[in-house]
Amino acid sequence: MKNSIIGMGLLSIMMVTSCKVSDMRKGTGLHKVDRAKSSDQTKGKQILYAYIKKNGYDKFSSVNTYQVHAHEHWKGMMGNMGNPWPESKISYVMKFVPDLNDFTNQVKLTSKKKKGDIWGMKKTTSSSYYKKSGEASKRIKEGMMSFNLANYQWWIEFPYRLSQLKNVTYAGVREKDGQKYDLVLATWGNDLKVNKEYDQYLMWFNKATGAMDLVTFTYRNVPMMSPSFMYGTAIFENFNTVNGINIPFSQKFQINGPSKEKKYAHHFTIDKIDFNSFDKAELLN
Repeated sequence: MKNSIIGMGLLSIMMVTSCKVSDMRKGTGLHKVDRAKSSDQTKGKQILYAYIKKNGYDKFSSVNTYQVHAHEHWKGMMGNMGNPWPESKISYVMKFVPDLNDFTNQVKLTSKKKKGDIWGMKKTTSSSYYKKSGEASKRIKEGMMSFNLANYQWWIEFPYRLSQLKNVTYAGVREKDGQKYDLVLATWGNDLKVNKEYDQYLMWFNKATGAMDLVTFTYRNVPMMSPSFMYGTAIFENFNTVNGINIPFSQKFQINGPSKEKKYAHHFTIDKIDFNSFDKAELLN
């Protein structure tokens, strides 16, 4: 009964606030700016593309496949709502084929429940999502599982995934925890107006270290019911250079944020990553 009351209360809040749409421009130099200055666009692109080059993300273009050993923790009510797995703490081996225009991947569970089960997606344009358990294989419908499969690949390859975007704009300077950050906003469309179809990514570049410490972002098309005023924060830590690419092995995701405390609803941790260790035909056939 208590869970039902909590659920109904959350649903009521969602219904009341659903008309509000999260906007990553708020609190930046772009607040209420619908068309960016060309100078801000130039500066924003320079910062983003320099980061991609310096940290080797452009090397993803020559990567055929990569394999990731990882584990994660889904925490609290909001974390559990987004968790597609049978356990809140889970480990797996993941395989990916990089493609700026699509997602192809596979996840094999290595933790206790459903150990050995496989979920995957190949070329989302053909809507081919599947699950394998033992010898049995079946297609699965688009939903939270397919959403999360794409998200794993998106955040491992971020910001390489934004490298073709033209709508990239400098958003000013903000201070957090005694550190100063250059802010860069990236989105789709032809202007900066809030659009329910297009997500926004506000990247925080540490002026002292040059690192992208965090990203605040919207999630407009989550399959589960989600109020449009909500957004997320990704905190990147424990960077390791593998195959010339500097990847954060710790990725913590907060609801809204960034929080002063490093709380999270979802913590994704990479244990090991290997490039070009299998043939991509394994996932595409």
